[in-house]
Amino acid sequence: MIPKVTLETFRFEEPALLWLLAIPAALVALWCWRVVRRRADARRMAAARVLPVRERFNFAGDLTFWLAALIASALCIVAIAKPQARIALSRRASADIVILQDASASMYVNDVRPDRWRRSVTFLRTFAEALSWKGDRVALALFAQLSAPQVRLTKDPNSLFFFLDNLGDHSPFRLENLTTWDTNIEEGIRWGLNLIEKDQQLFGKSGNPKAFLVVSDGQAWTGDVARALQTAKDRKVPVFVVGVGTTVGGMIPEPVGVSVAISNRSNWFASRTRRARRSVVRRFPAVQTCSAMDDSLTSLG
Repeated sequence: MIPKVTLETFRFEEPALLWLLAIPAALVALWCWRVVRRRADARRMAAARVLPVRERFNFAGDLTFWLAALIASALCIVAIAKPQARIALSRRASADIVILQDASASMYVNDVRPDRWRRSVTFLRTFAEALSWKGDRVALALFAQLSAPQVRLTKDPNSLFFFLDNLGDHSPFRLENLTTWDTNIEEGIRWGLNLIEKDQQLFGKSGNPKAFLVVSDGQAWTGDVARALQTAKDRKVPVFVVGVGTTVGGMIPEPVGVSVAISNRSNWFASRTRRARRSVVRRFPAVQTCSAMDDSLTSLG
């Protein structure tokens, strides 16, 4: 939609220069006087001469050139006065967003309905629907002890929604696997940085700003989160964290058909959502946190 310009929004940056218009205005008045004199002379000449045909005289003759010159000079004065119109024009910038979804055993806890995993998938769907997808690119990776990339940076929303639809009612990392019982946020952030670097190697440097969206309950058992955040800060990639779960927490379900060692672990493993430490936020101001998934879903729709 083309914005409208009104007299209220129209202004000159250098209005003092407009007084110069008095010069071409005076010359226009002189030009009009010369045209009147020319027309009078033409009438007298027509009355004094007797010709077999009617003699025709140009209206302004050579004075037409001077009229064009005066108009051009007046327009130049208006131009150097810099006319402007202040209008409101909203433009939504695009971004490259790497979603890092926690898929460890603690996401099986049902302290939020229906459980942490399905609650986080609902949030990701709401987040994806809120994007304009006009230049935006989104990538998705799951992490526990190891990272599992799902979608590379893409402009196609169907690719992301396809994986969200097929993530199922629980994490693809099964409780029967030992690696599921570990949460390594550093590994997830490291994979995200490698993805951005690989995308630049394949498709060139993108003008979109980069950002990480980490969806997790905040319990990191291995890895150095502070070191990962420092690396992201050095690469100028802000990290946004969305917490899923409650501070009360709940018990991790017992795996089925596994060894007694792992089964016994689940009986005493409880998971609680950890709030971001103030020291970490103070040290890494690029990290922005949201302590409750309900707040995120409310703000997004």
